[in-house]
Amino acid sequence: MKYKLMFLMLILMVPVVFAGINLEGDIKDTYYLGEIISPSFQLSLDTSQEVLFKLELDCDGYNLDYFVVLLDLAPGESVKVAPPDLKLNENMEGECKLNVYLDSLDKKRVDEFSSSEFDVRNDIEVILSADKKNVLPGEIVNLNGVLSKVGSSLTIAFNGKQEFIDISEEIFSFGLKIPENIKSGEYLLFVDVKDDDGNIGDANLGINVLSLASSIDFNVNGNVFKPGDLIIITPNVYDQAGDILDNDVLVSIDDLFSGTIQSGNQIEYILDNYTAPGSYSLTALYESFSATDVIVVQEMKLIDVNMEGEIVYIKNIGNVKYDDVAELNLYGADKNYFLSKEIVLDVAESMQIDLSKEVPTDNYNIDLAVQDEVFSVGENISVEDKRTIFGKITGAAVVDGGLISKNPLVASIFLLLIIAGITVFYIKKNKKEKQPF
Repeated sequence: MKYKLMFLMLILMVPVVFAGINLEGDIKDTYYLGEIISPSFQLSLDTSQEVLFKLELDCDGYNLDYFVVLLDLAPGESVKVAPPDLKLNENMEGECKLNVYLDSLDKKRVDEFSSSEFDVRNDIEVILSADKKNVLPGEIVNLNGVLSKVGSSLTIAFNGKQEFIDISEEIFSFGLKIPENIKSGEYLLFVDVKDDDGNIGDANLGINVLSLASSIDFNVNGNVFKPGDLIIITPNVYDQAGDILDNDVLVSIDDLFSGTIQSGNQIEYILDNYTAPGSYSLTALYESFSATDVIVVQEMKLIDVNMEGEIVYIKNIGNVKYDDVAELNLYGADKNYFLSKEIVLDVAESMQIDLSKEVPTDNYNIDLAVQDEVFSVGENISVEDKRTIFGKITGAAVVDGGLISKNPLVASIFLLLIIAGITVFYIKKNKKEKQPF
């Protein structure tokens, strides 16, 4: 009991110092490089004492004793201590706190205090949005953004070009015009922010540039064609960047042809054999865009000659009326015959020549000559003579080596005399038949 009393008396004889350290104001949760921390503290002691006030910035891997002051505190007196402002730099990035120490002059710790932790960072958060994702060339995209730090310069990069903006608020907006001749497709729009203290941030946004038809043309495999020719047409619809679109194009050739084909592909049309000669408009049409050109169909004067049995068939397979004189040549075993025939045929019209009513019975090699063209009609063609008496008489005029081949004028007179004689013969015959017995 005696010892316990003595120990209590010793404790009472030792002076006890009560101290208090309070942080005035609040410490933010986050600070950026270049920001200022301005802490202030209220101090109090229960006894008179000189103490050293020490302030330390304690960060991840970095410590800074940046303020020390000697204080002479009276008992119960409250003293405010306001250290100088502290500007944060890149060495201080990470989790930090403020530590305060009160030490006596004999280097004994009187009191200490630590603030809550706060983050020192350099990455500016950027929230970016646009009023549209799908845009046409020439349109304006309205960009809106929110920054976690003000006082930054902002760079907007799109399609290889940059726009620079100085902003002093956390919210910004910008109207970005899409180039008129930009290629269609997906693009990324980039926003970069920075300030003079080394804080940086970025964001990106996807923008889809749509194709916009701007022109049309076509390729054709010629300008001048003949009936039966193949016309190959390739229409092309171009967008704002000159790229070929895959839209459907209406292609027409006046009233001859009309069809739809995908841009960049070929469409084919074969001219009818009887297509009239002249100029025709070729047109490619897509929406309000059109392209036109003129093609020319040439005049084609042409006949087709073939033989069935004893009949020669001649057809106008050209695209104009055929009007000419042809020589039908028959080469027989005994004699040769040459018949002049006038061919007058409209387009697609035919005529026929019955050889059994033109020449004697024989086997013939036959051709037809008109102007500079010779058609081989047939070889060793058997023809049976079915001519009338008049036909047999007049046929002598066209025999090879006869009168017409030696003297056309004499042959003509001879034919007239034959015709006249036959006419007189039938007149007299008719008169005799009418006389009474």
